[in-house]
Amino acid sequence: MPNYKISPSGPFDHIVAFGIGFAAGFAVLFIFFKIAALSVIGGLVYGTVNIFIAAQNAAAKRRQKLRAQFFDLLEAASVAMRAGSPFFKALQNAKEDLLLIYSQNSDIIAELEIIKGKFNNAVPLSEILTDFAERSGLEDIKSFASIYSAIEGKSNRADEIVRETQQIIADKMEIEI
Repeated sequence: MPNYKISPSGPFDHIVAFGIGFAAGFAVLFIFFKIAALSVIGGLVYGTVNIFIAAQNAAAKRRQKLRAQFFDLLEAASVAMRAGSPFFKALQNAKEDLLLIYSQNSDIIAELEIIKGKFNNAVPLSEILTDFAERSGLEDIKSFASIYSAIEGKSNRADEIVRETQQIIADKMEIEI
């Protein structure tokens, strides 16, 4: 199962990040000090550091993309729930809608497949969402999972709660832009 806290970058991405970091570190030190040996050492150090910086940036970018995809999922699910579908059926309907927007190998579609598989193996939906929230590392998903855990089987207003949660996430995203 994907862990969104870890960078999706591979060896090629690490090599590119090292090359860019090495070139930048070498250039800056050579321009200021004009000592080739010092510039090479500085380039090696900054190239190595840049691998970690690039990996963190890639993981953050993936989480931001997942957050936007999750927002779209809640929007599609709330529409299906307003039509009378229970939450799990609404997720299945939302997947069909999201396939029009995102590719089959996108993170949210993969997560919906995981949710479907676990649900079919009798894992409670609140537990599935909590697991997804932990792996994502996103506060919005954690909040939604905790809200859903609190209302699961206890409230017939789930569609309103999903819609309100989706609106709160939309407001937060708008403020951050």
